[in-house]
Amino acid sequence: MKQFAFVALLCACVGVQLSLHAHHAYTEYQQDQTIEIDGVLKEVEWRNPHVRFVVEVARPNAAPLVWDVESAGINNLNRIGANVEHFRTGSRVRVAGWPSRRGPGRMYVTNIMAQDGHELVMWRFSKPRWASASSGYGTGADKALFAGGVANGASGLFRVWSSDYDDPDASPGALFREERNFPLNDVARKVAGSWDPARQGALVGCEPKGMPVIMGQPFPIEFVDQGGSILVRIEEYDAVRSIRMGAATAGAAQPAAPYGHSSGKWEGPTLVVQTTSVQPRRYPSGPLQGAGARYLERFTPSADGIRLHYTISVTDPDVFTRPVEMKRSWVWRPNEKVMPFNCKT
Repeated sequence: MKQFAFVALLCACVGVQLSLHAHHAYTEYQQDQTIEIDGVLKEVEWRNPHVRFVVEVARPNAAPLVWDVESAGINNLNRIGANVEHFRTGSRVRVAGWPSRRGPGRMYVTNIMAQDGHELVMWRFSKPRWASASSGYGTGADKALFAGGVANGASGLFRVWSSDYDDPDASPGALFREERNFPLNDVARKVAGSWDPARQGALVGCEPKGMPVIMGQPFPIEFVDQGGSILVRIEEYDAVRSIRMGAATAGAAQPAAPYGHSSGKWEGPTLVVQTTSVQPRRYPSGPLQGAGARYLERFTPSADGIRLHYTISVTDPDVFTRPVEMKRSWVWRPNEKVMPFNCKT
């Protein structure tokens, strides 16, 4: 698409080399506060997982303060038709967003206005702040893009499914919504008690999320029938899970992998998946998964074809005193697709 091609060209032209090697959780930022800065756009990189700006703000009788500003990735902006060509290095910008808990000079942008007066709304729950000429979220484009279309139960599992932040059950945060009530054992409870997500929750570079956290990612997913197996294509990090149909997993005999080894079967319209040998990663609250953790998933399309219900039962004696069940949904949207993620650091 033209928008994506321009973004790639812009990144090449500015030759940006930002020396940042971690991407951070929203918990780093104080979402109950909004600050504004006005300065010169020194660097910009339109990329995934986070777009980044460097803004230099002049100060009287002091050296300029350099701000590191980040936002959601370029895939989100491409989906809503964001006009990024208004923002060029060397021009003045006005930025509103949340200050970082880690210290001064960092923020998460919700709105940014270019020197020519065009405002880009970069956070899905924000609205235009300064200008009448705007693009991005809060302008109706994000809603109109996927409006219309008719689904039906015959469509089944094999298509693209999306998150919906306006729907509590289909929002990415739904999967770990009850995490505070998880039955942690004594060791895991101690780890969780000292865990600081703002400082310790960052992922290094483009390191993908493991199971089960990857199933809470916000981007579209697609199920592809390959006969003897089913591929789950996940937009974030260009992740792919492979589910062998009718074959039992070999458990500890399999080498550990980020998404483990999965076998599946059908129970009516429901795809039932068992996964073992997952490479241990941390749960969002901090405890490290046990090497023997097991996962039982169920994917069930609704009868009307517009929703995919998902449950996952996690058995992990190294962390939980009993199995934990988590739930979320995805919704069907016409014209949606899994886009290349092309993560860059």
